[in-house]
Amino acid sequence: MKKILAILLIFLSVLTFSSDWATLIDKTTNMYRLDENVYRSKQLSIDDMKLLQEYDIKTIISLRYFGRNKDEKVFGDTELNLISRPLKTWNISPKEIALILNDIQKGKEKGNVLIHCYHGSDRTGLISAMYRIIYQGWDNAEALKELKEGPYGYHKIWINIPRMFTDEVINEIKNELKVLD
Repeated sequence: MKKILAILLIFLSVLTFSSDWATLIDKTTNMYRLDENVYRSKQLSIDDMKLLQEYDIKTIISLRYFGRNKDEKVFGDTELNLISRPLKTWNISPKEIALILNDIQKGKEKGNVLIHCYHGSDRTGLISAMYRIIYQGWDNAEALKELKEGPYGYHKIWINIPRMFTDEVINEIKNELKVLD
């Protein structure tokens, strides 16, 4: 009985904690809502235009390094604001993160914003986590847990990404953001 109770408590605490994680919008596109204005996904296609319209996405920020022009090819003839901020998954700097976070904030002035990379997992997860920390007041461990354990598909090969979750790196990002304002 004690084991069952202990397992139940652990299960309930995990459910409670993860209820703050991004809300699933569409599993096929790995699309989730971070808050009322910011969404994350994998690379979308023109077939996903209805989804973008349904959620009133006005700005798409691509983090893709390889295939960085895909959004322009797919959505170039639309009224979407397309921003390309290519990130090398293996070498991401605080300055690059700050530029993207600044793009998100500016994009929100025009409407809802979608950030994506190829899978919507690693680079997108990092930027989503930093958005959580800097703009939503999450602590580093909480944001890292969502990145690694959330349903987004984090790839453990990118061992450099979790190393970004230090107070020193967060402060560097905040300092870079001050310069951009």
